[in-house]
Amino acid sequence: MAYWLRSSVLLLLISLVWMIAPGQVPPPPANLSVSQGMMGSALLRWDTSSGAQFYRVYKGTDDTTFLKLGETLHPEFLDYYLLPHTKYFYFVRGVNLQGEGASSDTVWFQLDSTTTPPVHGAVQGMVVDDNTGLPIRNAFVNFFNLNTLWPTSIHTDSAGNYRALLDTGSYYLLAAAFGYLPEWFDNTVHLDSARALLVRADSTSSANFGLRPYPLPRPVSMSGTVRDSSTALPIPHAAVIVMRSFREFRRLCDATGLFSGYAGERFDLGDLGRFEGVVWAGLTDSSGNYSATLLTGFHYVALAFKPGYELQFYDRKFTPFDADRIALSQDTTGIDFSLSVNPLAANSLSGSVVDSLGDGIPSHVVLFRRTVAGLIPVRYRMTDSTGGFTFGQLVAGVFMIKAYPLIGYAPAWYSASGCGVRSWHNADTIHVSGIVTGTSVCVQPAPEGGFGMISGQITLVTVPSAGKTPAVSTALPAGGVTVYAISAATNSVVSTDVTEQDGNYSLGNLPPGSYSVVADKEGCNGSSIAGVSLGQGNGFQSPDNAITMTPELTLSVRDVPPSIPSSYRLEQNFPNPFNPTTVIRFALPAPSRVALKIYNLIGQQVVTLVHETRAAGVYSVAWNATDNNHQQVGSGIYFVKMTAEPISQHAKPFNQVRKMILLR
Repeated sequence: MAYWLRSSVLLLLISLVWMIAPGQVPPPPANLSVSQGMMGSALLRWDTSSGAQFYRVYKGTDDTTFLKLGETLHPEFLDYYLLPHTKYFYFVRGVNLQGEGASSDTVWFQLDSTTTPPVHGAVQGMVVDDNTGLPIRNAFVNFFNLNTLWPTSIHTDSAGNYRALLDTGSYYLLAAAFGYLPEWFDNTVHLDSARALLVRADSTSSANFGLRPYPLPRPVSMSGTVRDSSTALPIPHAAVIVMRSFREFRRLCDATGLFSGYAGERFDLGDLGRFEGVVWAGLTDSSGNYSATLLTGFHYVALAFKPGYELQFYDRKFTPFDADRIALSQDTTGIDFSLSVNPLAANSLSGSVVDSLGDGIPSHVVLFRRTVAGLIPVRYRMTDSTGGFTFGQLVAGVFMIKAYPLIGYAPAWYSASGCGVRSWHNADTIHVSGIVTGTSVCVQPAPEGGFGMISGQITLVTVPSAGKTPAVSTALPAGGVTVYAISAATNSVVSTDVTEQDGNYSLGNLPPGSYSVVADKEGCNGSSIAGVSLGQGNGFQSPDNAITMTPELTLSVRDVPPSIPSSYRLEQNFPNPFNPTTVIRFALPAPSRVALKIYNLIGQQVVTLVHETRAAGVYSVAWNATDNNHQQVGSGIYFVKMTAEPISQHAKPFNQVRKMILLR
């Protein structure tokens, strides 16, 4: 649910972000068809229904009783939860703000099989609230058979009851509902303590669950100020948004069965895209201040933006994946933002995130600039409802793009010749100079469908350059690392995660089998673990899979134009503000004695970066403020001064100064 402080803010934001609602419910979707999809699934497709914002898919084992199977933004759906020798029926309805439309025609599907039909048994029971004894409606009950790849899942009815017809054999049962702790049969929260239930031929077994509610969260306040990074003046009427973290949003979708979270947490913000998982939004007052009301017990990601400024996450981060997480236990102040003005550039890059069929996939999109100092994230967007994105006001350069789908698909880098790649080493670059359109980032499904888990921590180890004193390496948890579980049997991604700031990852919902765990982080070496097995011998759990990553050397200077410049020039450092490294570029039209020095606000020299004779050309120098003659430089305003004296006696000397901002 979204939390708003005052009605004026609500009306203003709704006028900015909410789409105009259709006047009536959508008509029935036409031409529904079903065919066998990958890995023994049923692939449903239908024509787009006018006015539908999303679709609900219903499923039954006869043509009279149907339960909601799931929701999708696109006119297609994959159902993995199928048993052989069972006839399934489906229909689809379009949904918009006015409600749910009428049903499509009903189609049926049955898996191909040449084996002898098995004998069935039944499992039935009830799911209730452990504190009150009241039934829990629409709780999930999952049945895991070790001999099949995908589990069977069913919902409870309005009285908390369920009944499932299953092949004979042993099953592990897991019940889950939003707002409750999941529970394995019989009365345990851990799989290794669960009891298998034997399903016998032509008999009915009982399995009841009492789920314990999560502790009730408390409302607390979070407040801060949004300022201009150059002038330090407050920015009135800047928007502040608080979102669920990427991991908690995906857990919400798993617990509720909703593809893209709650509709009330979904906002269209123009060129910034459609934001999902928004729990609070508001505007700063005339003094640049804001105050949000949030709930304890969750990890939040906060961002601020205003037209004319670059979007920024807390604390001075460019993406939600490396942004500092905010966990509130009491009223908290000082969650501040410092926004930089957009560069005066007319270049832009636009495209869409799609699957292999060309359908748009709602995703986070991060734009990276390739520099001599490394691959740097510079912009972030959410796609719109069709998977489209736009990055405007870009300084010309070489870029790379990574998409993080909301759920159901694996993150991927842009590739011009294939359907996305998992490693940044294999991604293609995009040269932006002018208006670049039609860039498609292709992503592939990650069809989670089991109950096993692989977990561990990723550590980033940095080693000092040769000659540095002291030569001591550092090892810190690595946040923002994309982790993939890749099936040894199919060589496809089955589960994904992005590490939080503690470096921990958790690859869940894995079927029994053998996997490789692969980690990817821009600017770091690729790391992996092969042969991680899940089975009865280890309780389908493989914890403590540690992965170590190391930064790679900075990129080559191939992005620097080789032509001789026509004039002396000191460019603005990038990024600016920076923490702790920035890149300074300068141009020499002729051989010159050049000096590049950094000064603080009171005119004291901090460091000399260049003091030598250089040939004509374009140069880049990186300044790391944490390694300034072994003295750390504090936050504040600094100046870089370039002095160039041509070797020729007939040319005039050149001087130029640029302002830089270091924010820690």
